[in-house]
Amino acid sequence: MTQASSADSLRDLLDKLRIPLVLVALVLLTAAGKLEDVRPFAARVIVFGLPLIAVVYTSVGLLDTHPTLKNAGLMLSGVSLLAALWVGYGLFQPRAPLATADLTDQGSRSLSVPDSRHDVELVVHGKIIRAEKGRLALTVSRGGHEQTLEHDFERHLVGKKGQQSVQHAWRERLKLEGSGPVELTVSHADTDLKLPIGVEVLPPPVYPKLPKAALFGLVALAVFVQAMVARRGLRARIAPGVAIALAVAAYAPELVDPERPYDGVFGLLIAALVAGGVGLFVGYLATRLVKPKTGKEAAKGAA
Repeated sequence: MTQASSADSLRDLLDKLRIPLVLVALVLLTAAGKLEDVRPFAARVIVFGLPLIAVVYTSVGLLDTHPTLKNAGLMLSGVSLLAALWVGYGLFQPRAPLATADLTDQGSRSLSVPDSRHDVELVVHGKIIRAEKGRLALTVSRGGHEQTLEHDFERHLVGKKGQQSVQHAWRERLKLEGSGPVELTVSHADTDLKLPIGVEVLPPPVYPKLPKAALFGLVALAVFVQAMVARRGLRARIAPGVAIALAVAAYAPELVDPERPYDGVFGLLIAALVAGGVGLFVGYLATRLVKPKTGKEAAKGAA
């Protein structure tokens, strides 16, 4: 069996699986909306399954093209998928808190965090009482070093029939300078935020904070490879797959609370669909701008 026929067979198989996979996802989301026990499982399926399916489905066309383009495209797809899976793994990995506290606007709280621990993740559990959103500002100080953090808690859709979550976690990675106890103070809290505010200081997750500029750069490279493949008269729409995987890697830590993961998956789906749509549109423009090679040029390049 030739490489081209293998690629065609794999593409046909994925096309046949597309509708069943969509139906499975819809069944899971519907069941999760009604059964509390199914929600954590459904959230994990989306966090891990969405980038995996998107990358595999959009990378199949690379199997038919020039070895250099194929290797470059598969490397981009693999890096984006690895980033998404790494974030998903770290997101759901249990971490014991270094310290916990309940904060009010009536004074500061002192937390005992080991002096050797400088890189931490601050998790703040907020609940909105009446309004659609509420702003919270915290002052974190240690050994004379002070920093102020702000966040807007917002209601967001968690299922069908207009169900909304009024509670979620705000996660912020910090570098604590100095030594001694960590002082936390509520410097501002809107009246629609329920007090006290629960706070946890955790070790940082296993994945690094991904710079947005690097993610945009990877998508741009995927668009370039897609255009070069199109120049050879072939089609490999890897840009939307790479964009979807990197959107999951970038936004899952901001939207998905490991303790209530289902509450954030709809926002993550929207972010991934927007990223995939942008990747599809930009990739389409790039493929339209390049001039396909003639048969003689394509044969010479394949040699």
